[in-house]
Amino acid sequence: MKQYFHELQSRIKEDISKHLGMNVNLEKENNNLIQKLTEENLLPTDDSQEFDLSKYNVILRRSRDFWLKYL
Repeated sequence: MKQYFHELQSRIKEDISKHLGMNVNLEKENNNLIQKLTEENLLPTDDSQEFDLSKYNVILRRSRDFWLKYL
């Protein structure tokens, strides 16, 4: 999931650059999102651990809500 968030961050950055002509750095915000999800026990602290599949929809919803509020 963490890799997914990094890929999503990259895609959002590319889309902002392409469509709005702005260069933004979203790494700090993305790391804050990952940290918050980890603190809420939605993501594992160790990257080698698998995340709980039953929390998948909650994780994606929180991610979507985070980026919608931020952007």
